[in-house]
Amino acid sequence: MSVPVLTRLFFSVVVLAFACGQPPVLPTPDSPAPAPVPEAFQEGSVSKSLEEIKSRSYGGSAVEKLFAEALEKDTALAHLLARWEATAPAFAEHLEPFNAFDLNNTDYYNDAEGRANMLTDSILKHGVVERIGASRDNYNVSVVPYRKSIVQHNAIAEQVRDLVSVIELERTLAMVEVYQRGNMPDRKLLDADIVALTALRDALWKKLKP
Repeated sequence: MSVPVLTRLFFSVVVLAFACGQPPVLPTPDSPAPAPVPEAFQEGSVSKSLEEIKSRSYGGSAVEKLFAEALEKDTALAHLLARWEATAPAFAEHLEPFNAFDLNNTDYYNDAEGRANMLTDSILKHGVVERIGASRDNYNVSVVPYRKSIVQHNAIAEQVRDLVSVIELERTLAMVEVYQRGNMPDRKLLDADIVALTALRDALWKKLKP
């Protein structure tokens, strides 16, 4: 019983691949030791402290995972970022009394103006509308310092966010570059595969000739 053509071709490919292949290239004694692989790139190897950092806000993307590892080693920076993270809820809490105060006054002036505009006597209407408007203008002037403080805080917070992002990118970029320099895979085996595949291709071309 003859062996099918596809079966013979398969065995030819396997034999040729082994014949043309090369043994694995072992590192020489002079070869530099691989650089440590960042913990963020190791599956199932995350320390408890790193998990705690990730659980706060760092841990979604590749950059965040690497930055969490950087923070584990730089506790001073981690402390600064913890202080920064605490500023937002603190400011929101400190702002609550003014927001409530401002809302109460705004609601009052809106309601008062609506009622004044419903008056049928034009003289009375004009007088009370002007009185309410003047009072509202005075109130708006009185809260200008508060509104300026809010704008100033938001501007500084935006600057801090930018600084944190730049630090995050600079630290993780340095980590990735060290990882690249010390862990680039050896290309020799891939080159050997190309040599073997080229030989296989040439052998198959010859089979096409009569």
